[in-house]
Amino acid sequence: MSNATNGDAENLPEELSHAEVRRVEESGAAGKEQRQEEKKVQEEIPEILNSDDFISKPFLSKKCTVPEAILVFHHSFGYDCQRYFNLVLLEETILAFASGNLIHIFNVGTNELWFRRSAGGGGIGHMAKNPNPAYQHLAVAEKGNHPLIIIYNWPSLDIVCLLKQGAEKMYCHINYSPDGEMLCSQGGAPDYLLIVWNWKASKIILCCQSCSNDVYKAAFATSVPDHIITCGVGHINFWKVGRTFTGLKLTGSLGRFGRTEISDIIGFLTLPDGKVISGCEWGNMLLWEGGLIKVEVSRKKKKHCHAAPITQFEFENGDLTTVGLDGFVKMWYFETIDAVDPPEENRFFELEPMMEIEIKDADNQAALMCVVKISEDPEDTFWYGQDANGGIWKFDLNIKSSLRQSPEQLLICHAGPVMDMAASPVDEHLATLGKDGRLFIYNYLEKKLLLVKRFPAQGSCLLWLPLHVSHI
Repeated sequence: MSNATNGDAENLPEELSHAEVRRVEESGAAGKEQRQEEKKVQEEIPEILNSDDFISKPFLSKKCTVPEAILVFHHSFGYDCQRYFNLVLLEETILAFASGNLIHIFNVGTNELWFRRSAGGGGIGHMAKNPNPAYQHLAVAEKGNHPLIIIYNWPSLDIVCLLKQGAEKMYCHINYSPDGEMLCSQGGAPDYLLIVWNWKASKIILCCQSCSNDVYKAAFATSVPDHIITCGVGHINFWKVGRTFTGLKLTGSLGRFGRTEISDIIGFLTLPDGKVISGCEWGNMLLWEGGLIKVEVSRKKKKHCHAAPITQFEFENGDLTTVGLDGFVKMWYFETIDAVDPPEENRFFELEPMMEIEIKDADNQAALMCVVKISEDPEDTFWYGQDANGGIWKFDLNIKSSLRQSPEQLLICHAGPVMDMAASPVDEHLATLGKDGRLFIYNYLEKKLLLVKRFPAQGSCLLWLPLHVSHI
């Protein structure tokens, strides 16, 4: 019996009885099943990834003689504030945003910033926090050749998983399903792929080209299962995950504007009854039902709801909140909008907001790209806002104006490109001039912004004069 090691009956000695043969065969089969099961379990165990291996380094040419570490990163004063939806709430006092090749982590309580470089070195496309409290994850979608989506555990920044082959050059938006179990990603040019991921298994569930124009946002419907919406330049698309005999299938239908002028769409929201409300270029609200515009909402006397496009919608307790690039946050009675059934030849409905707040102070007027609520407590009315005019705000949406606190700007930065910079010839000061017409003076050793001066024209060139020019 010592020769029967593989459970193969053909190799057994002839003196074995039939019962013994069966026992050996069963033992071998059981061992084989056990080995297959162990192999399957091993395949399901996720690969352990070292987070330090996914930090990009300088690109050196073959003939480069400059040492790789000749420059050491010190600090970043930048914020890509004019990129849509570039603000993520990690904790009540900690925000994340992207600028260039860096993830910025901002503690608004201590005013401290710390940083992490992207993995591929091509930049950051978009970031999203998992809404499920069981998964304290930050997903970072990058740019570059075949960029990665990296899901980090917060706050350790250990890598949970990698999602590969979802875009050729860049991701422009990612979004978790409401339960946090799936992730959808929207690629940019040239492929524009919309992908639904099983992020736990690092596998693509569904994939299709969503559009041939730039897409600003792709998100799961918050109140309707298996629905996804994408929007961008001149379009809005409605997608549904269907179950067929051959498996899951992603089918989409293009929103038809009908008599309404075709518009770029930035912000939208799926409502509890399945309808979708979106903004448009001229600042009104469009209510969609079955892929068609049911009604266009404006203010009285055909005034626009906002003086600029609506970038975000929020819905709570029957009240609809709109966030605009004009710096206003407004609240509307949604039941009034939903109950309207205008005639086919006139799809307009006029309504005044029940409340509106302008985010500004004496020196700055906000252009809100997105907002995030600080606390899930319904009694807490404070929000953070991304300002395309350069910075981050904290503001109060308390309905009672007597209790409402004034907006506070937490971070100030250039709005758009920095056109020129100059270092002080005598001390540790640095001046930057932005296309937004603002001059910033920094103490780069202390990592502090010291002065902001606004000019009426755009900046283009800056020179810090040497001391011998003036002896005053």
